[in-house]
Amino acid sequence: MTIRTRLTWQFTIIVTAIVLLFSVFIYVFYAEFRREEYYSRLEKKALTTARLLIEVKEIDMNLLRIIDNNALNALHNERIMIFNLSNDLIYASTDDLDPLPVSPELLDRIRREKNLEWIHNTNETLGLTYDEGDTHYVVIASAFDIYGRRKLVNLRFILLAGSLVSIVIAFLAGRLFSGQALRPITNINREVSQISGDNLDTRVNTGNGQDEIAQLATNFNKMLDRIAAAFSLQKNFVHNASHELRTPLASIISQIQVSLSKERKEDEYKFLLQSVLEDAQNLTRLSNGLLELAQAEADTMRTRMNPVRIDEVLFSAQREALRSDSNRSIELTFSELPENEEALTVLGHERMLLTLFQNLLDNACKFSDDHKAAVSIAFANGFVKVAVSDNGIGISEEEVGRIFVPFFRSEPARQFKGHGLGLSICKKIAELHGGSIQVQSTLGKGSTFQVSLPHN
Repeated sequence: MTIRTRLTWQFTIIVTAIVLLFSVFIYVFYAEFRREEYYSRLEKKALTTARLLIEVKEIDMNLLRIIDNNALNALHNERIMIFNLSNDLIYASTDDLDPLPVSPELLDRIRREKNLEWIHNTNETLGLTYDEGDTHYVVIASAFDIYGRRKLVNLRFILLAGSLVSIVIAFLAGRLFSGQALRPITNINREVSQISGDNLDTRVNTGNGQDEIAQLATNFNKMLDRIAAAFSLQKNFVHNASHELRTPLASIISQIQVSLSKERKEDEYKFLLQSVLEDAQNLTRLSNGLLELAQAEADTMRTRMNPVRIDEVLFSAQREALRSDSNRSIELTFSELPENEEALTVLGHERMLLTLFQNLLDNACKFSDDHKAAVSIAFANGFVKVAVSDNGIGISEEEVGRIFVPFFRSEPARQFKGHGLGLSICKKIAELHGGSIQVQSTLGKGSTFQVSLPHN
């Protein structure tokens, strides 16, 4: 069921319930008013008849019957009966109707309650007492409210017909209004269905820019901006990765082809094999970098986080960096002493953190002429701050904002071996741990990378 259909039916049901409740209220209110008004007429008629019979001596029973039957206010199927204290019938307005059953128990009940109303064979019937001095009478009046009941039937028909018409009008109006209310969503849906990978620059119309649907369109456009940026980044990544992978592969293939072109001396074969080995190792490093980048971009819910001491990770990264090149020098210091072990502990993935700091140390040593790196640990505002500094080639102001983009390499860095993946991996790992990485650099003087990680 579509939203439009659901809204239409909901609106129709609400209106129908209101109309039916209103109709029932009117009908019940009018029915009660008719009943009270008719019993009031019966009471007046009964008291008038009793007064004429008992108090006016000139009027006997026969004359009173003539008056009752020919009065302008005579009621349909009217019958009036008067009983004395001995329960004897002293007056009946007519003998033509079916007798009205009156028992001594009924008369006694009327005397006790003074006024009693009931229905007898569809006739409204009223019993009341009438006192004249020390003499007590019971007067019973019965009649059928033919006009009032006809009006009640007509009112019921009008209310029923009006309710049905109201329901139909409510359904049509609900259909119209829901269509108008959902038209912007329909337009957004149509525009979104036309967006594909070939036209990610297309944006959804935000309408008046004020209501909730306009806000939805605005948020969707922002999402499209993020998708377009990610799509562009992915295309650049694939292009750069293909290029980086093709270079060592092409070198390996060309060297193998050269070696197979003719017979060569053992030394020449050793030289070619050594060159092929270097290219293969370069390809391995590139593949490992791509794998680490993919792992760093994985969903955080799939990464198991445990308490990790940053100083121990840094010592491990220091050992690995020195083991790979004995000419390197890495100095590790504390800017301030921690208050306790908790200050050095973060909730993280130890292997990923080790990769982060290994990349930073490798870069610092590689881009410095003296192959030295300085590492300092500080604590501030609930974060562990690790700064890795070097006095190497530095980065220009124009290129600082791009150094975390995969495969980007600054102009001075292109004279060194590498693929431009290390810093992007570092940034992803820092963000994965709820932290950040910032850089301060001066071209020709060196760089400082500061990693901020929240405490455990």
